[in-house]
Amino acid sequence: MKRTGILFQIVLSLSLAALLVAFVVGAVARRYEGNRLRDQLTEQAGLTVSLLSGLMLESIIVEDVPVLETGLHEAVSRNPKILSIQILNGEGDLIASVGRTQMGDEEDFVTYEQSVELEGFKFGTMMVQWSMLDGQALVQQKVRFTIMWTVVAVAVLSMLVLFLVNMLALQPLQTIHLRMSDAISGMRRRTAELPWYASREFWALNFSVGVLEDTFAE
Repeated sequence: MKRTGILFQIVLSLSLAALLVAFVVGAVARRYEGNRLRDQLTEQAGLTVSLLSGLMLESIIVEDVPVLETGLHEAVSRNPKILSIQILNGEGDLIASVGRTQMGDEEDFVTYEQSVELEGFKFGTMMVQWSMLDGQALVQQKVRFTIMWTVVAVAVLSMLVLFLVNMLALQPLQTIHLRMSDAISGMRRRTAELPWYASREFWALNFSVGVLEDTFAE
């Protein structure tokens, strides 16, 4: 069986680690950005509901359906993020409802519900469905950028680790291996010396190879 080199194994291991890190970071970023998007859209929907209920408070109290539907149609036409608006009276019965006709079956949205009150008395409830389509595109873009920069950072770190492993371990080990091979074969040739930054374990191993050379020389 053909054996692979240690450098190839290290590169393969670091590549797999980079893919794993990118997958985990992408999942975490997607969940975080998704939750943040829902919070932002819920806040926007809340402000919209507060504004509409304040403007149409009198019509809600008297249940003026034509005026309410006209106002809801105007709100939906002006804000493409609003998918539908429903107004219930104090007993929970639907008195006005407007929805967007062109709406995807799998389109995600957040629903915000708020009571319409005046001086502590509840006169109805307004519910808004707010589209997440535009926000999800931004979330996907942010997740892609996060994954891209994570992969770049991991790749740079992997190259640094590979360079250090080659310099600190593989080169000294190769030098010692050549000396040992020459000693066993009885050859005497000038080989490169260990670099000054080699660890004490390599220096100890190199000294043992020198003793082996002297033994074979005798």
